[in-house]
Amino acid sequence: MTFDVKRDSVYGWITGNGRIDGPNLDVDSFHFRCRGKMKGAIYLDRLMVARRLPTSVATSATPLPSRFDLSRGYPNPFNPSVQWTLSVPGPGVKTVRVAVFDVRGRLVRVLADRGLSPGRHVLRWDGRDSAGRSLPSGVYVVRAKLGDEVRTQKVTLAR
Repeated sequence: MTFDVKRDSVYGWITGNGRIDGPNLDVDSFHFRCRGKMKGAIYLDRLMVARRLPTSVATSATPLPSRFDLSRGYPNPFNPSVQWTLSVPGPGVKTVRVAVFDVRGRLVRVLADRGLSPGRHVLRWDGRDSAGRSLPSGVYVVRAKLGDEVRTQKVTLAR
């Protein structure tokens, strides 16, 4: 199988809605080589194709967060989506639950409820409930919980 960035359409040969996910898995690069007959399927959630690869890489050791934190939502007010940075301190994987509530305290959607490795994680919300329905304009509260620690932020959905 070959793929030519200039000739082939990404949407022409990638289908499905597979997931590469897990508390201890970060995918920084992906290489696929097929020799002979291929059986089965490979599903990718997000694929980016680079025309040029960097010739050098600048590295800097980013320190791990020293405390649990949830940044302010950006942009705020938002439409159609908003994002936060969640800081998870080390060491080890921590179970974190991040959920969105309306102003009456009703659960709207769970954004994360899983083990997260130490570091900074970006969370996005598209203004929809857990059934995929668009929610009305209004104020919503995002609640992040790690053990006994809780962080909250308010965001405004402007349709």
